[in-house]
Amino acid sequence: MKTIILRKPRKDSHLKTLPEQKQAEIIEYLRSNTYPDTVKWLAGSGISTSHNALSRFWKDWHLRQQLEHNESTVSQVMKDLKNTADFSEKELLQAGHKYFSVMAIAEEDSLTWKRAQDALSRREMTQLHRDKYEFDAVEACMAKLPDLQYVRSNRKLTEEEKQAAIHRILFPEEQLQHT
Repeated sequence: MKTIILRKPRKDSHLKTLPEQKQAEIIEYLRSNTYPDTVKWLAGSGISTSHNALSRFWKDWHLRQQLEHNESTVSQVMKDLKNTADFSEKELLQAGHKYFSVMAIAEEDSLTWKRAQDALSRREMTQLHRDKYEFDAVEACMAKLPDLQYVRSNRKLTEEEKQAAIHRILFPEEQLQHT
């Protein structure tokens, strides 16, 4: 998997060029202090910055953390898929649903989470309708089995006539619509 490469920080981005540990310390301080208080606190450590620079640093830090998390999540999903030599379409859909749900929750994106849940619900409803259709079709065929067996064993009919007769038995509504 490709590693996400962020642009090199500008020379005037003093906060972004600090060691990772110091950057984490600043972020931690920002969690419980205001921008002006943090500017003063940094000045006491010999780091000169502004409210705007600190705001950009905060946003960039969290973006970088999110990108790293996203990359990690995608890597894990890909690893899970590779560990399953022959995965079914259902397993692939489940992995995709899991990925988008985890991402939505991590990003606190309720709209994306709702869309993922709605897609799952629609997929499950579609499967229920398909199952019902198949059950009804089997039930209808079983009810018409004696007629179907009679047509199939009738030696007087050609294969083409047998197929037409079976079609009429199985799909009588179509015959009514065509007349």
